[in-house]
Amino acid sequence: MGVRKVILGIIYALQIGAAALIIGVTAVRLQNIEWQGFNEQTLSAFTEEANCLLGTSINSESLCTYAYVACGASIGVTLLLMMLSCVFCACCGCGGVLDAAIAGVATVWWAVAGGVLTANAVKANRAGWPAGLWRTVVFCAAWAAAGLFALVALVHMCAPSSMSQEPDMGGPMERRMSNRRSRRALREQRSVYAQFSTNANPYRAFKPEARAAAKV
Repeated sequence: MGVRKVILGIIYALQIGAAALIIGVTAVRLQNIEWQGFNEQTLSAFTEEANCLLGTSINSESLCTYAYVACGASIGVTLLLMMLSCVFCACCGCGGVLDAAIAGVATVWWAVAGGVLTANAVKANRAGWPAGLWRTVVFCAAWAAAGLFALVALVHMCAPSSMSQEPDMGGPMERRMSNRRSRRALREQRSVYAQFSTNANPYRAFKPEARAAAKV
């Protein structure tokens, strides 16, 4: 169980990292960009501006906005999965199934986003627009996020249900109290056994009055 939590924690961190990478690259390298060009016909330099370089429609910011929305939703889903793993799955016993379902939906979400970003990036790269490397980084990170969510769903589906787990014995204080009660009960059992083992017929040691009272 501990190893599973560590693996999920690493995957969740990578999911947030992939979304943050897309946001950072888009904001810094692909949005509101200016670059210098050269016109071979007029033999003169010129300055070009682009609102968003994720696709060929450089004057439209729709693709950059879509990338931000996809990343924001992804980070929100990752935080939700972390909260479910830490709190709710221990209470209701159905956390594994719920987590797997949410991760599956997020996988489809990122697969669609990866397809959209890849198609537009390939067109822009073939058209010769600048920042081709950063467009490639963005759609590769999108596919990586899809794979990470698929991995989370796989881990939750393969892991045993929390309902089949043994109940938690509580914190250290509760466990110590339970151990003390167990030791006390064991000592009492040993004491009774010792009395019967040292006296061949312990009932003879009772006085007649005690035997009469016992019969009543």
